[in-house]
Amino acid sequence: MSQPKISVLIAAFNAEAYVADSVESVLRQNGPPTELIVVDDGSCDGTKAVLDRFSHDICLLEQENRGATAARNRAWRASCGEYIVILDADDRLTAESIRVRSDYLDKHPNVDVVYGETDRIDISGAPIGRVPLRRKLREDDIPYEAFAEANVFPVHAGMTRRRVFEELTD
Repeated sequence: MSQPKISVLIAAFNAEAYVADSVESVLRQNGPPTELIVVDDGSCDGTKAVLDRFSHDICLLEQENRGATAARNRAWRASCGEYIVILDADDRLTAESIRVRSDYLDKHPNVDVVYGETDRIDISGAPIGRVPLRRKLREDDIPYEAFAEANVFPVHAGMTRRRVFEELTD
């Protein structure tokens, strides 16, 4: 198997009711090879049992509950994709999400992050509205400062080049 181009990282804590939908949305992607790393962040419900059903398709890591940030960081350290997508355990990707974003990054090597609007859904998966971008980046923005200052987009709405994570953790 070729090295995955995309790493999708999911932090899961007590996500038994919806983590399967999140995982399945990644596995159904029409796009480049993708690795899926899920960190069970000390769940005490049936999250682990749900994730065990996907044992041949995902990399499952477990840890004591340390919070979403620690779980995401652990997943990132275990990943090897050129592009990184972070999802929460209750997020779902549309079928073309990864392909569209990675195609854009492939064609624009000077762009480090792509993101877009997201749709909100209810517990049954029915659409209930769109989450607009909080703010579009301007040409003169310093991206890292703009993200820190304005929380420009939800974490699950972006795809980021690996080098950005590497620069931020140096």
